[in-house]
Amino acid sequence: MLSLVFATVGFCGFVPGIVGLVLGQKELNAIEAGKAPGAGRDPALIARNLGWFHAVMFFLLLLGLYTHL
Repeated sequence: MLSLVFATVGFCGFVPGIVGLVLGQKELNAIEAGKAPGAGRDPALIARNLGWFHAVMFFLLLLGLYTHL
């Protein structure tokens, strides 16, 4: 759930979204390894996907700023 919170708060800035990506992926890895309950799979997937969205948007922002210099 913490990863989902970070990914959602990422709409206020890119860093929380990227933290959500990392935490979501760690949770998915723990679920696959049997170290975490499977009930957290959906929030972890959403957090990871939102995190990727924020990472791509941040990259596009940097690319846009770079091309305008």
